[in-house]
Amino acid sequence: MTTFAPTPRVGTPPTDTQREYPMTMLRTKTAMLVILLSSALGGCGLVARHPGSQADGMTAPGAVLLVRTSRHLTMALKSGATLRTGPEVTVPVVEIIVCDKAVKALATNPQLAAGIAAARGHGIHTRACGLSLERFGVDAATLPAGVNVVPNGLVEDLRLQSLGFLSAEL
Repeated sequence: MTTFAPTPRVGTPPTDTQREYPMTMLRTKTAMLVILLSSALGGCGLVARHPGSQADGMTAPGAVLLVRTSRHLTMALKSGATLRTGPEVTVPVVEIIVCDKAVKALATNPQLAAGIAAARGHGIHTRACGLSLERFGVDAATLPAGVNVVPNGLVEDLRLQSLGFLSAEL
């Protein structure tokens, strides 16, 4: 049901509140829709970003997951396995891009290293953001085997999206 502010009396100019009310309601409803959709997708917003993706009934070339925390990296590894074999969305390759403070955990956490090694055998590739490595003083030589470094994780994410990859930011 659409609700509008009361109409001013004839000859009386509308107040600023009355002029803004329809836009405020539209913004509120839009925000509620975004929250609802985000919740339905598990809070991570997996969306098709390019024509020719699964949203168009065609197969996307892959999925890219951008993560910033070690917890999100763990979830991305699990989600990557689901994306490779799942019933709802299946992609041939999953790219996980590790940025921000997650690069520190990537270099020091043996459980993450084991998870990355196991995921690599299932078509899930992990990349570390070079800018984040630099910012947190992490030497690329300390990263687990198979983790490639890209100069800028965000730019790599956008590049893959431009190729039609599905994208989620955790």
